[in-house]
Amino acid sequence: MTEGPNLAQHDALYALALRLLAYNYPGQPGLDDTRLFVGALPPDLPEALPIPAGAQLLGSLMRGRQQIDVVFDTTLTPDAVLAFYREGLATAGWRMPKAREHGGFAHGSPTRDVTFCRSERGPGLRVDAVPATGVTQVRLTVLVDERNRCGGAGRQDPFARIPPLTTPEGSEQRAMGGSGDGARAHATAKLTTDLEVKAVADHYRLQLDRVGWVQSEAGEAGPAAWAAYSFTDETGAPWRGSLFVMRQPGAPREYVLQVWVDAGEATTAPDGGWAAWARAG
Repeated sequence: MTEGPNLAQHDALYALALRLLAYNYPGQPGLDDTRLFVGALPPDLPEALPIPAGAQLLGSLMRGRQQIDVVFDTTLTPDAVLAFYREGLATAGWRMPKAREHGGFAHGSPTRDVTFCRSERGPGLRVDAVPATGVTQVRLTVLVDERNRCGGAGRQDPFARIPPLTTPEGSEQRAMGGSGDGARAHATAKLTTDLEVKAVADHYRLQLDRVGWVQSEAGEAGPAAWAAYSFTDETGAPWRGSLFVMRQPGAPREYVLQVWVDAGEATTAPDGGWAAWARAG
């Protein structure tokens, strides 16, 4: 029979976990401000957090006064978990912020998360529910600082100039993220499909045409296809856009997708479009 870890080992494991979880860059909570609670909630939560009956509370992590994460398992389905919080938090005075359509490549499966706000100044609470073997894994993230998503008025979404791009029928699209600021942005995704390169590119070109992007040129060569665009925003300012589709070498059903936008005078890119657009970003 193997003996469990002794007290010294528990203390060492706790110290290691804290060290690994603590932020390591300026302005973020350090080791002294990070606390881990095994099988328990923090004693000084800014707001009471309901937990479904029968759930197994794994523990929580407190990063100073900025962020608190709580994780637990439950036999409720992900949809039932979200319904539990929608009903319970609404009764307690929380609200769901107005949804903002996020540009870029949409996931091919429904999102199992929801955000709530106690007030315009926060705190904010994000609930993530992920199905696992026999249980649903739930993470509650309480954000007390400016990242709480509750006072979003006046914030500029770097992806606002990229329209939502949906998945071809019978295919699987996985958003891989992106980056941007007020003058430029890009989004990337992976696509698994039986479609050929031209059909994949045409699927996304059609969506860009529908939102008013004007195609200035397009091309296809072997495993790749691209298109260059111009469009204007709601103020009439000119923007440039680019779409790139690339089939993965050795994986004929796997594609990398990327869309770019940047502000400036819209001109036709020389020598094939995509390379020039990439340099401009």
